[in-house]
Amino acid sequence: MSMHEQFLADLLLTPDDRMLRGVYADWCEDNDLPEFAECLRWMAAQNKRPLRGSAGTGTWFDADTIVAGLGDEESDLPDALFRRIEGGVEFRNHRRFDSLPDAECAVLAAWGKARKAGWIPDE
Repeated sequence: MSMHEQFLADLLLTPDDRMLRGVYADWCEDNDLPEFAECLRWMAAQNKRPLRGSAGTGTWFDADTIVAGLGDEESDLPDALFRRIEGGVEFRNHRRFDSLPDAECAVLAAWGKARKAGWIPDE
């Protein structure tokens, strides 16, 4: 198992572990993955992670299209980031993945696209 896969497996066990996201970010930075590192640090600072479904699924929501306070704020993403997530099953205001690691990888990939399009994340 690669270190990347190990971090994803650990996040599966403790998706709310902000310190683990920070360690993962450090590893990404040390391994020439600066966009992943930036995303993971933002996720830790903003307390973001995919919503865990009962069947082990992972879901991200478009914060700009749902009513505030409805659901799971930790899985609400800014529209500029949410729109660039690929894969999973798309619904009107959320995207569901077969697993939490798939959801984690999807937002990491979307991060670079959003940043290249000019999106500046809230600090």
